[in-house]
Amino acid sequence: MAIYSSLLAAHQITAAMSQVADGNMSQTRDFDGLAARNLQQFIGKVFTDTKDCHFFHLKITHSANVGLIDVDYPFEGNVHYVDRYSPFLKAYRLGESVIDSTDVIPNVYKGMDACIAPVDGCILVNRTADCAPLCIYDPKTRHIAAIHAGILGAFTQIVPNTISSMIEWCGSRVEDLLVFIAPCVSNQVYNLDKSGLWNNYLKQHIPLDNPSLFDLKDYLKQQLLELGVLAEHMEIAPYCTAADEGFFSNYKAQSKEEKQRMGRQVIVLGAKNS
Repeated sequence: MAIYSSLLAAHQITAAMSQVADGNMSQTRDFDGLAARNLQQFIGKVFTDTKDCHFFHLKITHSANVGLIDVDYPFEGNVHYVDRYSPFLKAYRLGESVIDSTDVIPNVYKGMDACIAPVDGCILVNRTADCAPLCIYDPKTRHIAAIHAGILGAFTQIVPNTISSMIEWCGSRVEDLLVFIAPCVSNQVYNLDKSGLWNNYLKQHIPLDNPSLFDLKDYLKQQLLELGVLAEHMEIAPYCTAADEGFFSNYKAQSKEEKQRMGRQVIVLGAKNS
């Protein structure tokens, strides 16, 4: 069963996240060859009519890069993959990673972990396991944004980068933005202080008083509040992808091989009547 944002649904916007029962949605870990079929079936469940829609799939590399879709581009077909080199980007902003090494995160600078688009005719597709997917809607300018925010993205300001881009490129006002933080890992399972990424790379760059208490959803919520997003314009899903049943999660894997074969859920964002 899909997990929906009731906040966005009240504005005729669908933000829907799949679960294990909907099947694996990962294209890079499509070991049974069913990911494309699973995604098509899921989209058919959550949207009314998508025949005139374009689907934009984020290229996830844990970057802080943000791009704006140019709907006037002469597209071929209706399925598109968004990275920093996509020719249909009207504008883009490159984030700066605190890890200057592609050995740690391959192709980190080539991805597009946040995407902005006009809501009419566009559906944004974001795949996650334990990282936080954020869905943003501006009811005044009718733009949507999808963000993939893991630990690295959160610390390298992907959320502030996206919101400042919406303000600059779309004329948004931060007090108008509606934000849904979908299920991700919580600190009941994930201890940042025991993370190799933290201890080997991030610790020297990020000031945190007590990393063992770090919670990704709470950190993102505080970022949003500091940016000026209204508390009543936020919805935070209560689930933990690692602790709760029904989610693909790297932290549920019992071995390295199982982790490498772990699937992904998807969260799709677009107009309800698409």
